[in-house]
Amino acid sequence: LKWYEAVIRMVTEIARLDSERGDSDGILLSGPSGSGKTLLLSLIAKNLDRPFLFIDSTQLSVPGLAGKHIEEYLWDLYVASDKNLSKAEKAIVVFDEIDKRGVETSHPSNNVINTLLKFLDGTVYRACASTQDTRSENTINISTKDMIVIAAGAFTSVYKKSDHRVAGFGNVEKSCENVIATPEDFITKGGMSREFMGRNPVLIKMNSLNTHLLERIILESDTSALLREKRRFGRLGVNLEADPSYVSGVAEKAYNLNVGARGIRGIILDSTYMAYHDANSNIGKYSEIILDKSTLDDPKSYVKVNK
Repeated sequence: LKWYEAVIRMVTEIARLDSERGDSDGILLSGPSGSGKTLLLSLIAKNLDRPFLFIDSTQLSVPGLAGKHIEEYLWDLYVASDKNLSKAEKAIVVFDEIDKRGVETSHPSNNVINTLLKFLDGTVYRACASTQDTRSENTINISTKDMIVIAAGAFTSVYKKSDHRVAGFGNVEKSCENVIATPEDFITKGGMSREFMGRNPVLIKMNSLNTHLLERIILESDTSALLREKRRFGRLGVNLEADPSYVSGVAEKAYNLNVGARGIRGIILDSTYMAYHDANSNIGKYSEIILDKSTLDDPKSYVKVNK
């Protein structure tokens, strides 16, 4: 329920910002890797028919230092919007891994956090294909005042277990899912500046996906790793079937390893490589291959049905 509540909150806050253009409030989205942060935001952008700009904050640089600059990311957004400026200026922009830039204020990388303040306030950038090439045909003025800006990251340090706030044992992230973080926590533990937190008043946390949600992702997602393997086996003339015990086993393993939806792909690839090798080495021999829970522990354990 809490995962769904975070989704509802995110959709609601984006709708609120969308209803009042020029509102410079940003959203700070936290949650462990694999909890669905990026996929959720890309789907929202798709359904709103707004461009989606994803920026890896660890690659973002300030003027004068090596790396990719804001102006270059905005040029990429402009091009991806078919060079439709008004469309580009209504993008949903995500600064991912922002927690990785949360360090001591004296550290040069924290300048990236400060650089984003004017982006959040709404300003005009001279976007360019390259900061080394500012010829007029390769530049365009882009305003950020109507963009929806989301800063995202795991913020593990913010939710780290502390004896007086969290009871229980086990995995740190799982034991801290009920911790409610305040803006002050993001400043003192996450390394964010007060100015940055002041511009991101909406705090949303996405908890780890439970096994039920992970099973739904395996079976229903458009990007399901299992469905992709079914297509691969299908091209070999083999019908790949997954017993319910296999699906639940993959979900349980992803949950217990705390890798979330992002880790499902690796688990499925690790457990099906022998079956694929078998089918690919014996074209025309099998009509069906069936995976079950034992396949997860031993990739050589699967059922083969001859043609």
